[in-house]
Amino acid sequence: MGQNTNIINSVVTVGNGNIVQAHIHKDPVNWDLLENELFEMIHKLPKDSNELNSVKDAYKYTIKKDRNNLINFIKTHAIDFTSNLFSNAASVFLVEFIKKCV
Repeated sequence: MGQNTNIINSVVTVGNGNIVQAHIHKDPVNWDLLENELFEMIHKLPKDSNELNSVKDAYKYTIKKDRNNLINFIKTHAIDFTSNLFSNAASVFLVEFIKKCV
C-alpha cells in the first residue's frame, strides 16, 4: 500500500488503537490591545468619574495579565463598565470584551 500524502502534516492520525491528545493553552485575551484600549480610556474619561477609577484599576490587572482578577473586578464594577459614559468613549473591542466578562 502506498503512502497517502493527503494526511501528511495534517491532524489525521492513522493507526490501530492510537490515542491522540491535543492541549492548546492559548490565552483568549489580547493583552496588548486591551492594555492600549484601557490606556486610551484613562485619557478620555472625566477626571472625577467612577468610570475612570474603575478603568485605572482594570488597567493594573491588565498590565499584570491577571485574567481572573480582571474579570472579577469588571463583574463587581459592571455599573461603571456598562454606563453610557464608558460605552460612548470605549472602542468596539473594549465594549465587546466587557460584555463577555459580565
